[in-house]
Amino acid sequence: MTRRRAEIIAVPPGMTMKAHRQSFLVEAAETVFPRVATAELCASCYRHTLRFHVKVAALEDMPVGCQASTLAV
Repeated sequence: MTRRRAEIIAVPPGMTMKAHRQSFLVEAAETVFPRVATAELCASCYRHTLRFHVKVAALEDMPVGCQASTLAV
């Protein structure tokens, strides 16, 4: 997408900016996403969320962001 920045920014005549840019997002979703969203990446993201499941189920506050490690739990 970065390589096509000029093409994304230049809206063709007769097309709305929203429709033009949306077409690029659809294209990326159909072509790029399947290549980067691997089973390994999905498993890694899921494992990362496991530590939050108990707190979410108990409706507890969870530390978020870069200061998370310094907050009292």
